[in-house]
Amino acid sequence: MATVGFLLGAVIVIVVLSAAVSGVLLRRLQAPQKHLISVGVAWVIASVLGAYGMADGGPPAFAESALSHGIAAIIVWLVMLLKLRLKGRAAPTDSLPPSE
Repeated sequence: MATVGFLLGAVIVIVVLSAAVSGVLLRRLQAPQKHLISVGVAWVIASVLGAYGMADGGPPAFAESALSHGIAAIIVWLVMLLKLRLKGRAAPTDSLPPSE
């Protein structure tokens, strides 16, 4: 159960960091490239911070942190791409027949 909680927390961290990175640094890029780069940068930042957070007085746990935050980053990236794909398939409202 602790793993599910950690993964949920990692997803939240990746979403927040990705939004910050894309809003501050990547304003000029278009959606697919922007999401890929922002999630990748957020993964690196979260992995480093998480490794030092998991150290508990010992050496930083970079491998464990990179793996767990990497899974969260893949989940966030796939959700972003799915959202973009669904947004692209939505029918424009002006092409619908008028309702009576």
